[in-house]
Amino acid sequence: MAAASMDEAKAVFGQGEGGGGGGGEKDIAAKQVEREEGKRKKRKHSVEDPFVGRDLHLNFAFGAIGHIESPFRYKNGCPRQGGIANAAKARLRIVSTANGVNPSHMVEGMEAFSHVWIVFVFDQNNQEFVRAKVKPPRLDGKKTGVLSTRSPYRPNNIGLSLVELEKVDHANATLHMTGVDLVHGTAVLDVKPYIPQYDARPAAKCAKWIEEPPIQNVVPVFFTSKAVEDIGGVLARQSFFRTAQSAMDAISEVLSEDPRSVYRRNKCTNEVYAFTLDNMSIHVEFGSALRAPQHGYGGEGVREGEGRGEGEGEGEVE
Repeated sequence: MAAASMDEAKAVFGQGEGGGGGGGEKDIAAKQVEREEGKRKKRKHSVEDPFVGRDLHLNFAFGAIGHIESPFRYKNGCPRQGGIANAAKARLRIVSTANGVNPSHMVEGMEAFSHVWIVFVFDQNNQEFVRAKVKPPRLDGKKTGVLSTRSPYRPNNIGLSLVELEKVDHANATLHMTGVDLVHGTAVLDVKPYIPQYDARPAAKCAKWIEEPPIQNVVPVFFTSKAVEDIGGVLARQSFFRTAQSAMDAISEVLSEDPRSVYRRNKCTNEVYAFTLDNMSIHVEFGSALRAPQHGYGGEGVREGEGRGEGEGEGEVE
């Protein structure tokens, strides 16, 4: 029945077949109208407040659609943002999902886009260290709210990265990308196309400490002759670099943004910074004494291996 008023309901149901009105019929009509009114109010209430009756403490379970293959073997030395190390290439092979969706069908049409968003998990984080405030490297030790940063230590360890899509291998459901900031083996939850019409915001404003950081943002990098020689000697064992120049470009891009932590930058300035790139172990010294250009870059040394190093800031690659 339509949500008529009480008086209207009584007028309709008050007339029997013989023109008379039965008291029982009036009561039934009134109760029916009350029920309809109650339903209408509930519907109206649910539209205005969608949280009524919902469990707001749900836990969500997601499965990975694939894992990143990148030259960044460990967190140390991995770029803090996408697009920093454009010379570093990476791959993402989409795997069959739990419901049996064909991975090759999932990547259909992606070749029409130049960039994609990668939704991933910071699966190497220690969630015990999540804080309401964090110290971004660019703030040089000062704190700010975690949600005003891109810190990997978050209430939910989910990350978002914008990368360039270089090629789509449909046969193997594999995306070939550049400019990644993801450690080898990172679990990926989703991939979405970057759409400039909706994603680009030229007039968007940004925090001053990002646009004008209190510390030097770009570090000059130089390579010693020994470093250049070492890189050429280990190229055959690399998975992501085919030329010495591409490897040197990637090393320079990583170091130019100063990958050191605030603590290491301020307390361990004289220590060698080491990190792994592909199958190379990179050793770097930072300091004003190393600013004389050698081969146009800078740094300490390159050795083949899987060794994991710690990190520092400006310097010369040996």
